[in-house]
Amino acid sequence: MSDGNNEVFELDIDTFDTSTVFAVENLQDITKRNDTITYDIKLLRTKNNNIALGNLFDISTFSSPMYHQQLGHNYTPNQLVNCQLYEDSTQLLKGKLQIVDFNKTEYNAVITGEVVSFMGNIKDRYLHELDSLSETVQFNYTYITPTWISSTSSYLFPMLDYGVDYRTGNYDQYDNNYDINNLRPAFYLKSYFNAIFKGFRFDETKQIYTQRKQDNTLLNNNAVDLSKIDGIINNVFIPNNFENFTRIEEGLVTKILMFNPGQVGDNGTLQTINGVANQFNSSVDDFWTVGTKTNFKLWESSGGGGVTQLSMPTLRPNDKYVNCTLRLRFRLVMPKGTIGTWMVGLADVAGANKLEQGQLKHYTKVQKTDINVSQEFNMEFDLQVDNLQGEFAFVFFREDQTAANSKNETGIEFDNIAIQVGKPNTTTEISVDYNDTIDVFNYIPKDVKIVDFLKSVMQMFNLYLYQDKDIPNRFILSTYNDFYKDIITLNSSNAKDWSNKIEWSKAKFKTNIDLPKSYSFKFTEDNDMMNSYYQNTYKSNFGDYSVINENGTEDDNAVELIFSPTQNLSHSKDLKNLPILYESDSLMGEKKPFKSNIRMLYNNGLKSVSPSYEIKNGDTLIGYRPNYNYCSMLKWNVSDVFEGMLLFDIPFNLMTYDFTAINKSKSLFYLYYTNRIKELTDNNLTVLEVEIYLRKEDIEQLDFTKPIYVENEDGNTYFKLLEVNYNNNTLLSKCKLQKITV
Repeated sequence: MSDGNNEVFELDIDTFDTSTVFAVENLQDITKRNDTITYDIKLLRTKNNNIALGNLFDISTFSSPMYHQQLGHNYTPNQLVNCQLYEDSTQLLKGKLQIVDFNKTEYNAVITGEVVSFMGNIKDRYLHELDSLSETVQFNYTYITPTWISSTSSYLFPMLDYGVDYRTGNYDQYDNNYDINNLRPAFYLKSYFNAIFKGFRFDETKQIYTQRKQDNTLLNNNAVDLSKIDGIINNVFIPNNFENFTRIEEGLVTKILMFNPGQVGDNGTLQTINGVANQFNSSVDDFWTVGTKTNFKLWESSGGGGVTQLSMPTLRPNDKYVNCTLRLRFRLVMPKGTIGTWMVGLADVAGANKLEQGQLKHYTKVQKTDINVSQEFNMEFDLQVDNLQGEFAFVFFREDQTAANSKNETGIEFDNIAIQVGKPNTTTEISVDYNDTIDVFNYIPKDVKIVDFLKSVMQMFNLYLYQDKDIPNRFILSTYNDFYKDIITLNSSNAKDWSNKIEWSKAKFKTNIDLPKSYSFKFTEDNDMMNSYYQNTYKSNFGDYSVINENGTEDDNAVELIFSPTQNLSHSKDLKNLPILYESDSLMGEKKPFKSNIRMLYNNGLKSVSPSYEIKNGDTLIGYRPNYNYCSMLKWNVSDVFEGMLLFDIPFNLMTYDFTAINKSKSLFYLYYTNRIKELTDNNLTVLEVEIYLRKEDIEQLDFTKPIYVENEDGNTYFKLLEVNYNNNTLLSKCKLQKITV
């Protein structure tokens, strides 16, 4: 079939092997799906084939780019040509054909095609490339709070505790207030499913994969039917997992010049070879706040004396979580008679009363090597900084500084001092400010492959993904119990009778001797405060589960999710039962924001608290609220009745007040894996491996959800179909069937 016109040639094909495997395993584990199939095919040199392939055997044949025709006389031997492969009227494959070689009697060709294009389209793509989820919003309290109860939004700003607190001064991190900078956009699981099935294309101009066409409308390569699992995934969302809530700013963010302190000597403002440049110009902008450090000792002698500066200006970044390029510039002149190495840059003097080497945070080293002459150093250097928390002074400090040599030389000169955040052609991650405009798409978890994400979600709820037989490019997601409802209940009225199709002379029965000794269901461990405490206390991961199979002989069969569990914390200081997504050195210790593994939670709507709590933006009070957005791995309805959990089992303990209300019957294992594990550990489990005469009509009607009835001279029973390796009407197909033991 030609690309550019309606040319179609029907080729004469010799008999060849078109073996295709249909396996229920591929419906459950999408990483085992192989959408691409390659067939080696032999074409006899018939008159029909010769015409279609432009008489390739004629050594004088010539193909010209001047003609649009792709087949017939202008066929190009090294090109891929569209083709469709049929058995009678049944299409087996749609793909590309290429002639590999040919001789006097035949052409040897290869056909490469896709059964479905879905897996091939997403296999190397990431969640953060789902730009169909792009939407610009304003980050403010008025916009955020309606998302907690919206039934139509594709995302929300869930109320989690990321450990971010911009208040200044002394405060209790575990009190009842809530900093709005902990609110970050998160998409519902439904939104991810709908976006993933739209597919991707590569944009040559931007050199990126996108979900938009050239006219900026959205692709719709495939569709997904979630109706069978809607009640299961309703209100389930994937929270943002970044360390900080930031936006991108291009180029220079801020630049501060410092008044030249001149010579640092006995009679100057600053004393000795360790000191502080202490005057800023008027360009200090909104990025910094100028503070004051009082009674700060610049150096001390061996006897304990020294120089104390009574009032010293400092710089405090308003965005302590900035991720940026920090550029420092200065000119330094070292006098004759001086030799050694000095550290020059920013020191964090918060909470300190004297200058010490350990306070140097962002600095470079300057080494003077010639004691006989003065040396001039013009320095400009960049540092990559992901946390500017602190109160900073620009300082210089001798590397081998001791009390005995504090005042060895007093002739050092500084000038041209500049402190810069950001630089041309670079990006800086600035914390999102209240009322900033952001794109919620930018806060999708990074570096998570779509196939890994889908596999874990499907494993979590024991889901099956299959194509709709009536609607092309439409997929259906179903639970194990729904997929196999006619098998679990043994609905014999829907069974297919294959008794007369089986070649019994080649039948082989297998028992369960190769089954695992245990089945385990595991989350990925993470290092947030609650998970670290749980793992150290109970020597296991939160929400994991294991089933022992006494008849098994093989190693453990593990379902291992990429998701980590998330625990809530209730305590007397904070009435809000919030999910914890921060690190701490101890339980209830100092909160430390960190980049977590990907998580999954329920949005349970609003929950009342009394008295009301403060919503704050740093030290600024935004308002009071009598309720909060209650998110958890536990599902509660509006009447506070427990309905489900995103855990395989009840944990040993919950650090909340609702531990006694949950029960095992709502666990992931009990709801979605009980029937499957029950049949796998049944003493009567038998697998039949057999060869069967299947027609193309059988393949067209192939249905893994229906029981297969089998009868022979030794008895009769019902089976569940596991796998079919189909060739064609004339050859036997190999099949695996599992005995139904209900």
